[in-house]
Amino acid sequence: MRDRFTRSAIRKDFEAHPRQDMVTLDTAKGLYATPVANNRYTVIWQVLANNLALVKAVVASQLRGESGADLKTKLEKVVAVESNGQFTL
Repeated sequence: MRDRFTRSAIRKDFEAHPRQDMVTLDTAKGLYATPVANNRYTVIWQVLANNLALVKAVVASQLRGESGADLKTKLEKVVAVESNGQFTL
């Protein structure tokens, strides 16, 4: 039950303001990160050719004013650990 609530809250926050507090991860690939749910999670997403967002991952986080470079480094580590090295940013 909790998981469904969490997913719903994350989706609602992201869909309402995908570009709010967004951090650029990779301009060439169009990858961005947006904190949601009171900065408890971060949505990693990509802009598609038709200007739609494709969500790549949602990771737990505690963001508190980090620079884009610091955030990118932390997210790379989280994604590598959680995917057992199968995915990289």
